[in-house]
Amino acid sequence: MIVIDRINQLRTFNDGWLRGYGKAPSQEGLNWFEAVYREYYPADILEPTVNPTIFGAIQLEWAFRDINVSMSISFKSRIGHWRQSHTISNSHHQTDFDLTNPNAWKTITGRIQKLSEENA
Repeated sequence: MIVIDRINQLRTFNDGWLRGYGKAPSQEGLNWFEAVYREYYPADILEPTVNPTIFGAIQLEWAFRDINVSMSISFKSRIGHWRQSHTISNSHHQTDFDLTNPNAWKTITGRIQKLSEENA
């Protein structure tokens, strides 16, 4: 799993990782995210890229033909802030997901699966 490999890379980050700025993601937060990702994200759909934020969180990103999706994840609140933008129409959709709720993961993965099929 590409995401798990990236999480393991993020475990090595220290504060100041971005030219002296940037809070390192917490080990506890990365452990929690790895566990829920393994449990709720199916192996047969498109995996996101995972990037750290300067605030010590992570952001997941998926790119489709005309649509970009990102989801910033707060380890503290365990909320995922979903942002979906259409590159041609410039329309945007945002929503928050409680990532402790299995139904939220069903919605997220269902959206990714649908976007993958529509943009194949």
